[in-house]
Amino acid sequence: MAKYIKTVPIEAEQFDGSEAMIDKYGMIDVGTMNGSQHSDQIIIPTFTGGVHVLDGNWITTEKGGDHSVVDGNDNFEQMFKKLPVIPRAIARAMTAYRHVYGDDKGLSILLADWQRVWALGVLPELTNVPQLILESYRDKAATVARAWLDGYEIDNKS
Repeated sequence: MAKYIKTVPIEAEQFDGSEAMIDKYGMIDVGTMNGSQHSDQIIIPTFTGGVHVLDGNWITTEKGGDHSVVDGNDNFEQMFKKLPVIPRAIARAMTAYRHVYGDDKGLSILLADWQRVWALGVLPELTNVPQLILESYRDKAATVARAWLDGYEIDNKS
């Protein structure tokens, strides 16, 4: 049997039982349907039917807008890993290398140039990365590769 990895970024947030989250996801509070107050019988609609949600569960939203529920932090952390957060200058360099060299060669050329910024042919987007950022990311090739392959978030402080 072949193994697969899901490579589509998702959004996720932990359910806190608040009215705001119930409204945001169009959930149904079974307790209010029976004329009582808020209950722990909360149902979130999904493409395949309603799913019971408890406080502390994670609600995931995929690209098409479908929701699913993951039970607890341990299960969530086993199934999902947060996208890397990288400085804006590194994101610009990655975009430039992808544009000039393509998906297949761009990452390897970026990582090689990264180690030798003095080399001829280095794109301006890499030489414009502040030296402090460049030095702090030299040992983080796995982070850059993961960002290249799966996507990333921009560090708001950069």
